[in-house]
Amino acid sequence: MEKYFFVCHGKTEKLFIEYIASTYRIPLELLSKKQGRVSIQINMLKDYIKKERNKGALINKKLNDFSKIYVLILMDLDELNTMPDGSDLLDLKDPYISGELLNSDEDLTLNSKIIYLTFYNDLNMEDVLHKTTLSVPESKTDIQKVFPLSGIEMKAEGIEQVKKEFAQLDDKITNVDKLIEFLQSRKSEF
Repeated sequence: MEKYFFVCHGKTEKLFIEYIASTYRIPLELLSKKQGRVSIQINMLKDYIKKERNKGALINKKLNDFSKIYVLILMDLDELNTMPDGSDLLDLKDPYISGELLNSDEDLTLNSKIIYLTFYNDLNMEDVLHKTTLSVPESKTDIQKVFPLSGIEMKAEGIEQVKKEFAQLDDKITNVDKLIEFLQSRKSEF
């Protein structure tokens, strides 16, 4: 049996993934700061995950019942600026995209039991959505309106359409279509 966690960069990503996970009935445990009201930046990921593990979300004894644990992460990469201490967050971009940033840390992978799958938007999600033909809501809290709001089959078709729109964009801009594809492969039949 597999276990799924989702680290939410912010509110938009949290609402986006909640919609997909609930439509496909995927038991996904969301990890976010203040329900997504405070964003998690790429330079904070390792510390945030370690903190969540210490709080109990990713504790070994809880995870022993699972063959694999997937931690899905969707980040906006538009805020990778030089930090006040002089460090450059752009140095984290490629290791994040490849998954190396987290998957190469034995303390985070718990002997390869935890697999980190990293997904990204090179801009913020709303700006990426504007590059599609989807109608983009005015407010971040209305992000779920890019999908149909009723009927499981209609919702599933809407998710497929959103995936196709993201797939048409260059991989340098986003790979959210691959996140949706992964979740579709884990959906419960209804």
